[in-house]
Amino acid sequence: MIRNLSLDKLIATLFFAFLFLPAATYALDAGEGEYTVQKGDTLWTISSGKLKDAFLWPELWKSNPQLKNPHMIYPGQKLNLIDESGQTGKGKKHSATETITERPKKNIIAPDKVTAKKVSGQKKQYFVPLDMLLQSGYIYQDFKHDGKVLASRAGKLIMGKGDYVYVETGPGISSIKKFFVMSQPEQVLHPKTEEAVGNLIRVKGVLELSAKEGSKTTALITESYEEIVTDDLLKRHYEIEPPFDAKSEKRAEAEGGIVIKLTEGKILAGSLQVAYLDRGSMHGIEIGDIFKVLSQEEPYMPIGQVRIINVGEKTSVALIIKAEQQIGVGDKITAL
Repeated sequence: MIRNLSLDKLIATLFFAFLFLPAATYALDAGEGEYTVQKGDTLWTISSGKLKDAFLWPELWKSNPQLKNPHMIYPGQKLNLIDESGQTGKGKKHSATETITERPKKNIIAPDKVTAKKVSGQKKQYFVPLDMLLQSGYIYQDFKHDGKVLASRAGKLIMGKGDYVYVETGPGISSIKKFFVMSQPEQVLHPKTEEAVGNLIRVKGVLELSAKEGSKTTALITESYEEIVTDDLLKRHYEIEPPFDAKSEKRAEAEGGIVIKLTEGKILAGSLQVAYLDRGSMHGIEIGDIFKVLSQEEPYMPIGQVRIINVGEKTSVALIIKAEQQIGVGDKITAL
């Protein structure tokens, strides 16, 4: 469809993300397989950069038991890297610096079972449901999938939870049995420059491989958030926890940012719908931040508020939490 708090900033993960993001540089310690957290890092962005797959962030978290909360990492912390199979990569060779192309992933992605953990002795309060987080997806520049849906076993054109489908999976992932079903890429153009920003990919459901039928592999759709069709993509399944409220939250600056897309191709949207912004972690934005939305035409009147639920380097996904009037593509975002 796939990360983490810089002192007072709340950060997430998904994915889902996937990322479409441009080149970024990460610094490694002299010790092989070790990484020093930099300002603005999340497990998601570190996995995307150093492991070449943002969806490996849960495995990176598991290999660093000193991290009690995956949403809370700080500059200067040292992390053990893992290889692409999820194994601790202390023997893995890395250059002193490495330039990579990051991808967000949904954000982007769902767990078999979400186990709530205590934060300061209190129950977490999630501010977006898991299914909404998954469905919102992310804008990717380079998305690598692990297979696709071939057809319904019963000959259906539209499939959902409880249906059996034929699938194909890529080489080297024979041990993987559970996958996210993801939409085909949808190109996103910046409404002002008309330049390609990336491709929006959403999580549509979850399936599990069941058996071989001759040369075909069958799978059962165990979760569906929207209609699943032939040629939908597969991505290996990883755990994700929805973003949650913390005692403090920072409202980052976002001057000059705008809404570049709304969910489901809408032109206008209201409360509890999703908006995509052209501002991300490189602009100081992190998951949990809240911004004011201004009308795109003078006198730029306040028309609502959004809260970040997923973040990449140059773009982010936001939930509209307040709409005094409908919010549209091109409307401005600014600090509260």
